[in-house]
Amino acid sequence: MAFELALPIESIAEAILANGELVELETYGCSVHWLGKVYDTQVVTNESEYGLIGTGLLVDRIITVDYRSKTVSVD
Repeated sequence: MAFELALPIESIAEAILANGELVELETYGCSVHWLGKVYDTQVVTNESEYGLIGTGLLVDRIITVDYRSKTVSVD
């Protein structure tokens, strides 16, 4: 997806996966519209269908997960 969006590559990040494997992941610069504001951040690509965006977007937020109703809210 980062390639299709023509996002600029910013760096290579090392990460340790849950199985202990050390991998290198490309990071791309992007702007994210999140809860009424625009944030400049990075997205990390991986082999899954979705890229990863850091938890910095959750600073000062409250996350509620309701497993019974299968909902997630961010306030």
